[in-house]
Amino acid sequence: TEYYGASGPPEGGWPATFLVIAFRMRDTLPQAVAGALAQTVPCEIIVSDDSSGDGALDAVRPLLSEYHGPHRVILRSTARNLGLCAHMAELAGIASAPILFSSAGDDVSKPERVACVLDEFATQPQAFVVGSSVDDIDAAGRVIAPATRGLPRQVDQDWLLARGRMATILGASMAVRRELFDGFPALSGRAEDNMLMLRGALMGECRWLGLPLVRYRRHGSNL
Repeated sequence: TEYYGASGPPEGGWPATFLVIAFRMRDTLPQAVAGALAQTVPCEIIVSDDSSGDGALDAVRPLLSEYHGPHRVILRSTARNLGLCAHMAELAGIASAPILFSSAGDDVSKPERVACVLDEFATQPQAFVVGSSVDDIDAAGRVIAPATRGLPRQVDQDWLLARGRMATILGASMAVRRELFDGFPALSGRAEDNMLMLRGALMGECRWLGLPLVRYRRHGSNL
């Protein structure tokens, strides 16, 4: 584990932990980390590779070695390959903030993402999940579909029951209260977003912002 940036949290602690989660994403991980570093709210940032063996952490060290900004960056790898859900559960155990943001190592968050989402959590205490629309981009970073992947502004159990099937805020845009990890059994399976969405609806409600706060990369290796 390596540490970069700020030596400690601001007064009152980190408002958010920003998780940059990678598996075989060496070529795009520096862009994802740059997106985390560009956030306008000081964050605890955990950049974690799931034992890819592709040198992904080496690809971001030059960026972090020159970083002296307000964020605290933790660079680390799992001891062995865990898969997405177990990897996220491990990171939730390390994170210190009450709100956890998720970013895959092939997506890029816009600088205002954390600020906009934290404002929503602050004004909507019943919200346990907040996500947003995204700009779909291709492997080269060109926009395929702007401001897409929307849901209603408010999603609760009643809405899900009326819909008759599960629907989820895209995991790439999700931020959650840490109670969705601490108060439930460990995540399992291949994908996290359906489970976190259901947990959020059980605990309170989920909120969706129409602003495209993430550049979501579509390519042949998407989950």
